[in-house]
Amino acid sequence: MGPTLLAALLSLAPGEAPGEAPGVELEWEAPLGCPPRLVVQQWLDELVTPEARGWAQAWVQPDPVGLRLVLTVRTEGGGLRRTLEATTCASLARAAAVMIAVAVEPLHVADRSPIPPPPAISAWSDIDERAVDIERSEPDPEPQPTRRPVRPAPGRAAAVRRPVAWTLTAAGGAGAGPLPAPFALVRGSIGLQWARARLRLGATHRFARPTGSGDGVAVISLTSGDAWAGPEIGRGRAAVYVTGGLELGAMMATGRGFDRNRSQTSPWLGLGLRTGASWAMTRWMRAEAAITYVGAITRPSFATDDGTLVHETASLGVSATLGVEFRIPLDPSGRSRRPRG
Repeated sequence: MGPTLLAALLSLAPGEAPGEAPGVELEWEAPLGCPPRLVVQQWLDELVTPEARGWAQAWVQPDPVGLRLVLTVRTEGGGLRRTLEATTCASLARAAAVMIAVAVEPLHVADRSPIPPPPAISAWSDIDERAVDIERSEPDPEPQPTRRPVRPAPGRAAAVRRPVAWTLTAAGGAGAGPLPAPFALVRGSIGLQWARARLRLGATHRFARPTGSGDGVAVISLTSGDAWAGPEIGRGRAAVYVTGGLELGAMMATGRGFDRNRSQTSPWLGLGLRTGASWAMTRWMRAEAAITYVGAITRPSFATDDGTLVHETASLGVSATLGVEFRIPLDPSGRSRRPRG
């Protein structure tokens, strides 16, 4: 028996199995600067008995006015879902521990004082007492063995989802590349927004621009549908994103002043990269700026009857847009409720 294995066996307390989970299992996800999961789990363990059984998921995300906590608790007798807002993450973490304990063992928590405050040396020690009023108490001096929790059924765990929102975006701007000269464009899209990702389906119209060849002029425009997806990182009111996308459309060209005028529609396909930033003006509306690069997979062209090339789309196009985006939550029951101090 090696020394490493022997030390591991000697470190186990009597009656304690390795890898055992706490009586109330906690899934904790929060931004940097928030209390870690082990700290929140310790607060929770001090509020409940070792016989407590349950499962909780607590998720903290940036909000336009601060931070938002989305809490889901499952017990043998049912469950609950709550949403709270506060200006500090520590207050939401302590509130989450209290709400989980009340949901799991309401009678026991009523007879006890909640957890002590966190250490003052941490970055999250500035507690917002308006979110939850917590009295101090000494922890139970008698150590209790941990027991394996009752895990929720697979169907219940799958029912818990992140907050998701519908999006509706309208934007305008200018660009260069696919058409003969710098052009104006309009863009619209609908999509889905998660906490750290976005999906957009939309359309872009690049307004017609003329280009000449001798006495004739060709008026050329380009319209396309597109799909974009990628990560988004938000903090407070601001967010930035980088998405990749595919555009499929058509270039429309009409000749004027040539010996034989004609119109032509040619398919166009492009692969693009879009990066942008947004700012929350209200809870439902955001201002957005974006830069889009699109490489042409197909390069449609327009020529006269004698073969004279009038225009061919560039291999790379770029555009800049400013717009407004509306976000509508998919879960109306998840409306935020501000804690009262």
